Amino acid sequence: MSAQLTPQIRTSRPLNYAERGLAGAAWQRCRSHYLRNLLTCVNKSSQPFVATLVRTIFDQPDAASVRTQHAWVVQTLEAKHPAAAEHLDAAREDLIAFAASPPGDLDPDLVQ
Repeated sequence: MSAQLTPQIRTSRPLNYAERGLAGAAWQRCRSHYLRNLLTCVNKSSQPFVATLVRTIFDQPDAASVRTQHAWVVQTLEAKHPAAAEHLDAAREDLIAFAASPPGDLDPDLVQ
């Protein structure tokens, strides 16, 4: 009888909860890195405006408000920054995954 071997994953970064297979965990993009990538879609003079709009998504009190604000930001960007609007819309579920967590569920030291 042969023993089953479990492959070991070597990584230079810690695994997030979704990768560890914890029930109910969802992948969430890092806000800072996502914003940096998004800002490459707009000219330098527009970056502060776009960054401010996107940050309003994370300042909402509940999940419904987060989704509404995300849709409003995408709509606002469509006129002058269509590439940024498309980028933001494509990342919707990954970006707003934090809204699915009950308030107080996260360690306050980990929340940005």
